[in-house]
Amino acid sequence: MTKNVMDLQVLTAEQLVARTMHLLSRAATIGVCQGRVRALIQHLECVASENTLDPAIRSTSEQLLADWRAAQLEEFGQPEKPVSH
Repeated sequence: MTKNVMDLQVLTAEQLVARTMHLLSRAATIGVCQGRVRALIQHLECVASENTLDPAIRSTSEQLLADWRAAQLEEFGQPEKPVSH
């Protein structure tokens, strides 16, 4: 598990959604880079799997996750596999 994923686990569900919205906004206003896309995908994965959130939020996150994974592949190629520690 990467440090970024571990950091996401200590957030409340609402904080996680807020950070995800922030990343989405930054991608829209500033643009994308590999790091921003990777962070956004990690956040969307967490939101989509957070059982305490409303199903509509989880469902939307799953749809956005599919879109962002496709964009990542198109823009940057196949993502690197995370290194296991």
